Amino acid sequence: MAYKILYNEDALADLEIILDYIRSDNPAAAERFGTALLNHVELLQSFPRLGTPVSRLPEVRKFLHSPVRVYYRIHEDKQMIRNSSFLARLSFRSEILACQNLRVFQRQA
Repeated sequence: MAYKILYNEDALADLEIILDYIRSDNPAAAERFGTALLNHVELLQSFPRLGTPVSRLPEVRKFLHSPVRVYYRIHEDKQMIRNSSFLARLSFRSEILACQNLRVFQRQA
């Protein structure tokens, strides 16, 4: 069964900040990068274990779409994946703080 991805407003706001930064220099590149990033996230529908566990937070997984990291948590008992905001070039401390504010992905029936 595929997972349905629901984007939280905060995650979309983070994505918009990243794209605005790129757009200020090259609008076409921002469009290409945004599309590629969202396509990468969509892989979670079929491959929820795409990412690797985060150090010291094994229940949280991440994958890289350089330079952006996507964090999420799988909840098999609730048939859900929780996803955090899109984060670019963060320290480990920022990584932990980001994992405290996870967004919801819901599995399709």
